[in-house]
Amino acid sequence: MALRYLIAVGRSEALKQLPPDICRWQVALDSTNCRVWVNDSAHTVRFEGKAGIILGTLFQGLRAEQVCATVGEAACTRILTSNGSHLATAYWGAYVAILLGAAPGPVQVLRDPSGGLPCYYGDASGVTLIASDVDTLIDTRWLDVTIDPDYLKRHILAFDLREPRTALTGITELLPGFQMLCGTGQPLVVPYWNPWDHVTPDNASSATQAAELRDTILSVMRSWRLAYDDVLLSVSGGLDSSILATALAQAGATVRCLTLSTGEPDGDEREKARLVTNALGFPLIEALYDLEDVDVSRSTSKHLPRPIQSAFAQSGNRIRRTHSGAGGRSVSMMGVGGDNVFCHMRSATPAIDRFLRHGAGDAFQTLSDICAMTGCSYGDALGMAFRRAARFSNSYRWKPRPGFMKPPLIPAIAKRLTHPWFEAPRYALPGKAVHIAYLAAIQGTIDGPPRDQTMLLNPLLSQPIVEACLRIPTWCWCADGQDRSVARKAFADLLPPPVLARRSKGTPETFSFEIVERNRRAIRDIIMDGRLIASGILDEARLGSALADRAVLAPPQQLDLLLLAEVEVWCRHWQQRLSTK
Repeated sequence: MALRYLIAVGRSEALKQLPPDICRWQVALDSTNCRVWVNDSAHTVRFEGKAGIILGTLFQGLRAEQVCATVGEAACTRILTSNGSHLATAYWGAYVAILLGAAPGPVQVLRDPSGGLPCYYGDASGVTLIASDVDTLIDTRWLDVTIDPDYLKRHILAFDLREPRTALTGITELLPGFQMLCGTGQPLVVPYWNPWDHVTPDNASSATQAAELRDTILSVMRSWRLAYDDVLLSVSGGLDSSILATALAQAGATVRCLTLSTGEPDGDEREKARLVTNALGFPLIEALYDLEDVDVSRSTSKHLPRPIQSAFAQSGNRIRRTHSGAGGRSVSMMGVGGDNVFCHMRSATPAIDRFLRHGAGDAFQTLSDICAMTGCSYGDALGMAFRRAARFSNSYRWKPRPGFMKPPLIPAIAKRLTHPWFEAPRYALPGKAVHIAYLAAIQGTIDGPPRDQTMLLNPLLSQPIVEACLRIPTWCWCADGQDRSVARKAFADLLPPPVLARRSKGTPETFSFEIVERNRRAIRDIIMDGRLIASGILDEARLGSALADRAVLAPPQQLDLLLLAEVEVWCRHWQQRLSTK
């Protein structure tokens, strides 16, 4: 079971107003201004001196030899006096930390930079409630929550760009790397970790970069192996999941692997997955996506405060749930985020970075690498580089995906598409701004599992790995015309040659088309009779054409339709849920 928790923060007189049965889990912390409940006390880390508690999994240092059970009083003092930054420099993991400090001062709640443990909160009647999942918050019956129609407009334009606001008014997300000061008034949210702090000029050789990345990944996976006895790892035979499998094997972990395939050749990864698992001696579970698992009228995201998932995920979720372990030391791992962390950038921006650091000669080498990697011509690559350089800005601008939204509505919403990490320092290179935007993008698509499922972990987003990758210049990631070049070099002697040389990726895209084709009329009814059409957000004529019985869809139209259907069924779920709370 995944860890679930509830935190209540407020002055003592406000906490006394909470009903005694607000939560029936174990009380993990009880002080005058903070109370914490958890469904599994094994996932808690104690502060010496009763200064707080950490929920989740914590490691001290890169080469941790054990999972932290306590944090010493001296370390706690440094964390408090550093406004949390010492927690990020000396420790890492998947956690939410609660620091009490000296009463009557505020309580600090910090979410780790990887986002490994979800964290949502709401504030009412002098009490801030913080929880692992939105259902726990709603079940308290303490918060006034409604569906936010304005957020839904932004969501369908940029569903994968996370912001603190959610689609439920009254519920906010504490983003990874941020801390909240609460209990003495309106909660104040500030960062305690910033990716830009880990971007440094790096003139190390490619061999040194690869060795350091390898050491970091192997060390991180040895640490995660200490926390879990039973690992279900999703593998595809691609670079990212294969690196994780190799690192787990090096750590001596007990691993079962799972590969999901479609009935079409471009979505069948079984042969390549076998190359990896046979080489490592791991058992491999082979499963096919199944249309019988999919019900487009059922919300896939109903346990979340945003309609971020779609019916496309239902089959994979069911298969993983079937094969996941049930104990508290069981975990489901995925290679999600590899492209983002390993800076898989298919543009000429790395050449601009190298030009700004080292001049035209070196930049032309990177242009050559980009052409070899992407297959574009030198003229095309130069054109891309000049167009990007002409912007005269090193900050990142998010590109909205219009989908079926009415075009006149897009500009006003697009202006609001930002993230705290997009504001680059003056010295920043534009390519590194893109790299960091990639990290923000993957954070926008990962969420906690439903309350009855095993812990879900994305190890490539672990803080030490992200920080190691941020230190590597963008042009190094496409060296020799290879995407994710440094990661390839780091594991060149441990991966099967066909996996190491692999450039293409399998895709389950055909399955999304099959879902739409099989459920076209149901999807049409859901969308055309829904609140988005009624509120004038969507282009009804274009939708009608796309959803006609014999209409041929072009990517990513099928994904846009599944997203819109999910928004509608998510709204129906929450409308009913909130009316009966």
